[in-house]
Amino acid sequence: MAYILLVEDDEQVRLLIEEILIMSGHCVAVAETVAAGSTLLDAGPSYDLTITDDRLPDGNGLTIANCATEHGIKVIIISGFLAEYPADQLLPYITLAKPFRMSQLTAAIAHVLSTHG
Repeated sequence: MAYILLVEDDEQVRLLIEEILIMSGHCVAVAETVAAGSTLLDAGPSYDLTITDDRLPDGNGLTIANCATEHGIKVIIISGFLAEYPADQLLPYITLAKPFRMSQLTAAIAHVLSTHG
């Protein structure tokens, strides 16, 4: 079981991913904005993984990804707009292009959580 922070502003997507994570046995905290996600990362418990959308109402998911990395937390970025980013910005992170299958997400989570460092 992992403690996962999910940052996603689309309610339907957020609820679906949250449900999949919970059904997979993970503990989940959710946020809808960069500000809320950053607050949880700074004040919350130590998360094992952060999953963030790249486009959020008050900024972009790279801000969340960088903040998580500073805390030593692994990151998966989900996006329908990955091609808009220079490859070097996304290189440190596992990315999933929307739309993706839930099996792809669960495989990415298993891979990230099984790697050290």
